[in-house]
Amino acid sequence: MNLVNERRFISNVSGVSDTILPDTALGVTILVANIGTGSIIVRPVSTQTIDGVQSQSLGSGEVALFVSDGSSWRMLKGATASGLPAHHTTHEKGGTDEMDLSNMLGLLLTPQTPIVHSINGAFHSFPGGAAVFLNGDGAFVAAGGAGASATRTVVTAAFPAKRNQRVNVVDAAVGSTSKVNAWVSGIADGSANAGDLVDIHVMRAIAKVGSFDLDMDFMTPWAGSLSIDYVVFA
Repeated sequence: MNLVNERRFISNVSGVSDTILPDTALGVTILVANIGTGSIIVRPVSTQTIDGVQSQSLGSGEVALFVSDGSSWRMLKGATASGLPAHHTTHEKGGTDEMDLSNMLGLLLTPQTPIVHSINGAFHSFPGGAAVFLNGDGAFVAAGGAGASATRTVVTAAFPAKRNQRVNVVDAAVGSTSKVNAWVSGIADGSANAGDLVDIHVMRAIAKVGSFDLDMDFMTPWAGSLSIDYVVFA
């Protein structure tokens, strides 16, 4: 059922234009839309009224439905989507009706520049401080110490001299799954560790429980004492 008896689309480009409603008849409805840039004055005939007054005005882009009750007119006023005046600036930053996106879901059409803010403020969950760091699992954990300290000891390879020597180093911190990093101590030249006396080219540490075996390969057969440094990683 069509409830609109008549549709009037009026394009008034300037000034004011009148449109006259016919005599009222119960149930008659007339749709008037201003699709121009000027104004429209809607008047009934004779002494009839629209919502108690002699005329109503429609601005550019406005639309209204006029409904007769048999003796006068009632007006339901709105705005057409196509004729709605441009107003996006009112919803933009600094506008009179600026949009608040804080509680909105979804993605914005264009990338937005974030406002300057602290990384450990309300926008993020960073705890701040130098005592924690973000690990590879995405969790904040306490930062480690200043690094492990090396232990220095002297190992003695028994005679006769051989190109491969293995000695055992006792250290209660070593477990069966520990990783031990060992190297020749950097001490003064002329000692037993001097490069012209020790031509070691491979050194391996094999962890045990409470100790590790130090396996050393030399370019020429060797025996004697050697100062080494090592670090145990659990």
